[in-house]
Amino acid sequence: MKTNMCIDASEPDVYMGIGSVAYVLTKVDGNWQPQKMEMVHKLFAQEPYGDLAVNFFLIQEYQQENPETAYAFAMRRLKASRHVLSQHLKERLVALLRKVAEIDHQITAREHALLCRFQQDIQLL
Repeated sequence: MKTNMCIDASEPDVYMGIGSVAYVLTKVDGNWQPQKMEMVHKLFAQEPYGDLAVNFFLIQEYQQENPETAYAFAMRRLKASRHVLSQHLKERLVALLRKVAEIDHQITAREHALLCRFQQDIQLL
């Protein structure tokens, strides 16, 4: 059952951004594995625009997007939707990304650094 909490029309931008950050998380330590994609899909399945997030993840994977470019794209999407980024939604997105980082049962130092960076960046929006 999908979460359906007062979804604003600009929230798709939020999920485009989160899909991009998820892509960066799976790339940051150089340890991308095909089974991570399946788990990312399962994690996002319960989100209102989870399919959109997964599609952006896949597009960036297919294009072998540079992680910094993907992160910059994500932050532009989130900034464009900052009016819908309540504190609750910000916390939910950080928690979702933490689950992405934990897919292989450990968070590497690089993944942790990226999560901290994202948490700081999203709080500024």
